[in-house]
Order: sequence, then structure tokens, then C-alpha cells
Amino acid sequence: MRMMVIGSGAREHAIVLNATASPFIEKGGLICVPGNAGIAQQARCYPVSTRKLDCLTFIAHQEKVDLTVVGPEQPLFDGIVDRFNAEGLTILGPTQKAAMMSEGSKAAFKMLCTKYHLPTATPYGIFSNVLEVKRYVQQQGVPIVIKADGPSRGKGVTVAFDLVSAFQAIENIMSTQAGRLVVIEKCLLPGKECSFMVVSDGKHILPLPPVRDYKTFYPGGPMTGGVACVSPVPEMTEKLQGRVIDRCVQPLLHALRKEGCPYKGVLYLGLMLRGSDFFMLEANCRLGDPESALLSFLVNNDLIPLFYAAATDSLNGFRLDYTYKPAVCTVLAAPGYPRLGSFGSRILGLEKAANIEGVKIFHAGTARREDGTYVTNGGRIVTIGANGKKAKQQIDQAIACISIEGGMRYRNDIGA
Repeated sequence: MRMMVIGSGAREHAIVLNATASPFIEKGGLICVPGNAGIAQQARCYPVSTRKLDCLTFIAHQEKVDLTVVGPEQPLFDGIVDRFNAEGLTILGPTQKAAMMSEGSKAAFKMLCTKYHLPTATPYGIFSNVLEVKRYVQQQGVPIVIKADGPSRGKGVTVAFDLVSAFQAIENIMSTQAGRLVVIEKCLLPGKECSFMVVSDGKHILPLPPVRDYKTFYPGGPMTGGVACVSPVPEMTEKLQGRVIDRCVQPLLHALRKEGCPYKGVLYLGLMLRGSDFFMLEANCRLGDPESALLSFLVNNDLIPLFYAAATDSLNGFRLDYTYKPAVCTVLAAPGYPRLGSFGSRILGLEKAANIEGVKIFHAGTARREDGTYVTNGGRIVTIGANGKKAKQQIDQAIACISIEGGMRYRNDIGA
């Protein structure tokens, strides 16, 4: 089999590493667009924008690709699946309409939840006028959650604990993009968050191990695309997983079918657990990042047959073998992340860190100079993962090996 991975982050590096070890991938048959410095060590990379669908379809035909796996959400919003399907190319991911209704529009997702009685934060409001939204926030009181409608790469949410912060977040959203909607919803804190992902072929689902993702560097800090994650999630018992599937996953997939967009691919639910109850905070139309790096420690199966089965409507009967050891992933990010990235700063010690027993390094915002030196190329630079009772100590040891010009930021408390 020949396979193409779309994307350039740690999530895509995790997929590529799994494919590299798969007997189903023929030698030289692994391609990534555009990839990064780490991915380039295992796959042939094309430096092409993931938004250039003409180029992506050309590469897939030229390389005789048997399966394409889409990592990030933007190509899905752009309609890459619709385009590939029209050209007879096998691809894993939801259609443009399904992607937009699940992740692309927070307003559309909230209205879908209301229409089909799915458990989500209520009361809520959707606004396009600054004065109206501020008046609503004053009426509801704080804490309150403010969401920018539309694609935001995991950074469009603010949990405001006072009116000044709430009004500032509203003004930032509505002043930068004229006519943009804002979703205001009840804050469900205190509670425990959980990332729950399933793979779907449009009819059948296969749940992946639950993961707890951490979105901020400190309590009350700005939302990011995720800076660390752990597994297992103690509150997410097997019984509770079954209830989430019955009350959230299956009804959401049914709702999307009723709306004319059957869902195929990875469906990621961000849940808030409150005792025996739960609510959907969000739905994402792809594998989580850094959750996908953690899955490489939790799932013993070769994931390539799973992805192919989901893409070809043959998921029924597929089984996964899980590891129940604890696992931890930590993201090393640019000092200014999530607002600013880092570009061209030397990274030292990656090879030494990767040689620590039990540690895996997943590249994200990295590039490589002609002399072989790794340099930064984004906000999230690398994700470091390990599993077992000493996972946290192994990650700390790996981080101690790495230095980045200009510094780096990360959470050192996760998994402790």
C-alpha cells in the first residue's frame, strides 16, 4: 500500500511513525505534505500548502496513493475529502459539510446540539452585535465561556472570570473580523475535561482510549491547541464510556446523517465530566494533537489497517488492543506561544533526548538546515512522550537534554 499523510505537526509525525512500522506500507510508499524536519526522516515530503487541493490531488495520482489520511482540520474545511472522492481517491476524513457542522462553526454545532437534544452547555446565545452580546453576558454573570465562531485551531475560546476579561475577549473577536458570530455559553467548571475520540466509517464506530488534554500553561491562561496530555482518565470508566457513546457519539452521528452529511473519519469530542454526568464542550473533525502522540503508546495495533477500513466502509468487526500503562506527553513550545511562534532558532539535544529509553520525540514546528541543524519553525516545536510508571521522570530527563535559542515554554507538572 502507498499512503499520503496531510499535515506538518506532531499528530502527523505520530501517524508517519506508525506507518513506518507497518508491514502494509511498501518501501518508498510513504508520502507527507508538507511534513516537517522529523517526518522527513521517515517519509518523502512535498513542500506544498495543504490548501492547494489541485496540487494534493495531482500528487496523490502521480504517486499512485492507495490511502490519504488528513491530519489538520483546515483541508477538511476546504473540501479535500469531497475533491478526492470525486476523483476516485481513497481518503479518511469527513466531507466539507460534516467538518463544518462539527468543528468549523461553533454556532452550527450548538444549534445542531439543540435541534437533536444532545448534552451541551446551556443556556447559550449566538450574537453578531457587540452591545447585545455584552448585555447578555451581564445578565448571565461570570464565569462564562466566550467562543469565536469559525475555525480557530483550538485557540478561539476564553473562560472569563470577570466582566472586564469577558468584554475584552468579545471586543477582540468582533473587532478583528467584521460580522463574526460569538457564542456565549454557561461555564461548566468545576469539572474534569476529557478527550474522547472514535473512528467512524459512516455506519460503525471504534472508540479510542480516553485522554485528558491540558489547554493552558497555567490556570486562567490563554487557550492553546493543547500543551500536555495524560492517560488513563480515572473518571472515564468503561461504563461511562458506554453512556457517552449512547448519548453523545451515536446521536451526533445520527444528527449529521439526518442533515445530509454522514460522518466518516475521526470524531473527537471534548467532554466536561461532572460526577456521573457529562456535556459536550466541542466536537472536532480530526485526531487531537497532542492526543495523537499519546495514542502511539496506548494502542498496540497497527493503525494503518484501521484507517483504511474506516475509509473503505469496512470497520465492522475491527478490534483494538490497548495498553493500560499510564502515558504522558508534553509539548515544548515557543516562548510566545500561543500568540507568537519561533522561527530559525537552533534546537540542540533532540537526538540525545530521543535515545532515552521509553521516550518518543514527535516533531511539529521544526525545520532542518543544510548542515543538519534543527531549527524552530512554529509555535509548538516538539512533543515528548513516554509511558509506564516512570513516564514523567523520562520526559523530564529528555527535556533536560534539549535547549532552544531564545528559550521555550512547557508544563512540568503534568503526569507528576
